Amino acid sequence: MKCYRDNIDSVKEIFGNIISNEENIRKLCNDILKTDSKIRFVGIFYHNEFTHVSREGLTRLLNKVESEKSVRMSSISWSTGKTLSNKLGEPEFGLVKYGEIYRITIPLTDKDLIMISTDTDCDIINLMQKIQKVKYNLKNT
Repeated sequence: MKCYRDNIDSVKEIFGNIISNEENIRKLCNDILKTDSKIRFVGIFYHNEFTHVSREGLTRLLNKVESEKSVRMSSISWSTGKTLSNKLGEPEFGLVKYGEIYRITIPLTDKDLIMISTDTDCDIINLMQKIQKVKYNLKNT
């Protein structure tokens, strides 16, 4: 998806030193949530801890236990997908479309992930461009 990466550094370079405490993690979640009204949920799985925010007024589709299970499933799926990176290149993001949502997984570091769910009428390419801007702004602050 080079259309949104042409002149922006990789996710790992941008986030490597920025996410160092709970406050920064929550700020990043909120900054991403504000980028698009179609985002339902933003979560960051960092050092085996999970921080997340949801759009206000939203009816949750998953309860807490189901959400945690979804995070574990995303992490396993991401790890599995990386097994071919030596031949295909490093994955930039993963996308799963369910009947009710899109689930996007973005690497934060080699073991840490950003997970985003959106409404199914979300323009994913436009959203990824917005997220790249958030990451770029964080890197340059």
